[in-house]
Amino acid sequence: NRHSLLYSRVHRQPNQQPYTLPYISSRGDSIRKHSHWLRSSLIRAVRYCTTIEDFNQERIYLEMTCLA
Repeated sequence: NRHSLLYSRVHRQPNQQPYTLPYISSRGDSIRKHSHWLRSSLIRAVRYCTTIEDFNQERIYLEMTCLA
């Protein structure tokens, strides 16, 4: 709670390596699968983040993950 309002954002495990994409085998279209992963992750961020600042922070984190 923040000022009597429910507050939420995406939680990150501190012991997980940052900027790691999920493993996708080389069979098939990995670019399409990573694109689907990014889209799903952005939808999750929209649903979980209470403020636009938290959403933008999560969006930047996801974009950096795709570039890494």
